[in-house]
Amino acid sequence: MAVVSRNERKKRRCDALARLTSGMGVSQVTESLVRDYKITRRSANLDVQWASTKLVQNLNKHERTDLLAWLLYQTQQVFQKSVEWELNLEQRKLKIVITEIIEDESHVIPENKACPRSIFCPINNLNLS
Repeated sequence: MAVVSRNERKKRRCDALARLTSGMGVSQVTESLVRDYKITRRSANLDVQWASTKLVQNLNKHERTDLLAWLLYQTQQVFQKSVEWELNLEQRKLKIVITEIIEDESHVIPENKACPRSIFCPINNLNLS
């Protein structure tokens, strides 16, 4: 078993605290500590637990209104990213469906039958850009 000095342990724990406050998740911090410092997962988990405790202690020093504003902002950012991702996903699904319909020859309108010029005609409203 390797002997670790207090300074090394303190450096590791401060690094864990810095990574947690920068927005990394607990599992990411644990993995990075194991990789960077060549320590066991148990030691890394103890360091992350120490850092989490310090983080919670620091939360008591801030005003509740500041914390609420930060939480609302973070929630808004996550919601906006999820909406953008879902919108992109829906656009990709629609594009796939449209290309499937166009490639399928059974849906082609015969040339002797004209498609009426209306908003309900699917051929007039295709935008495949």
